[in-house]
Amino acid sequence: MTAELRSEHHRQLERLDIALGALLGVIPDAVDHATESVLGGDVGLRANLDRWQAMVVAISDDVDHTAELIIARQAPLAGELRFLLSSVRLVLIVSDTIDLVAEVGGSAALAWDTPIPDRVRPLIESVGRETAGAWRTVSKMWDGESDANTAVLRFQDDRLAETRTALAAELVAGPADGAVVGQLAAVSHGYERITRHAVSAGRLIQDIAHPGPYGSPSGEEGSGEHEPAGEKEPPT
Repeated sequence: MTAELRSEHHRQLERLDIALGALLGVIPDAVDHATESVLGGDVGLRANLDRWQAMVVAISDDVDHTAELIIARQAPLAGELRFLLSSVRLVLIVSDTIDLVAEVGGSAALAWDTPIPDRVRPLIESVGRETAGAWRTVSKMWDGESDANTAVLRFQDDRLAETRTALAAELVAGPADGAVVGQLAAVSHGYERITRHAVSAGRLIQDIAHPGPYGSPSGEEGSGEHEPAGEKEPPT
């Protein structure tokens, strides 16, 4: 590959890296917003979630297109190819996640006729906050802190499971209206799926390596020959 082509190749990889980082950064804020929407019953907040959803779709399409161009035109090396293919899989996880977040936030569109019980409200707040925190950990992993945050993500997943169990017990035992209980149970299940997506994304990120420093025309740096962090298969 000529120096000029190698330089363009690195620019495209950097663009892909930045775009994926932006995608991962959207999810925690969207989860926080969805939680606010659930607790406040504010239908107007759904419009903001719709905008985030549209932005994720647009960035995802750009990531797919960039990855296809690199694979078709640049003949990426083994490490770079693994990075590209894993990036495409990560985009699918993020796209599914933002759809789930929009579903959770869309619960406000039902406009609660009965207030959320006082004992349930803080548990919903905790589940939402912890779910957003799991995705913030995933974002840190993408930024190059994978090893340090793998255990953190595992701990967050375990803590979320405990909080969701407490929420389920409160919904069953409490005096809340049946329709509210059913909807909040669906919200809790939505958070669970969003968290499982975070775990899948974290495992995928742990299994790949970034192509390295960009912009070296000679190809001596950022060659894409870095080995992945582990040998585990990415999640299906």
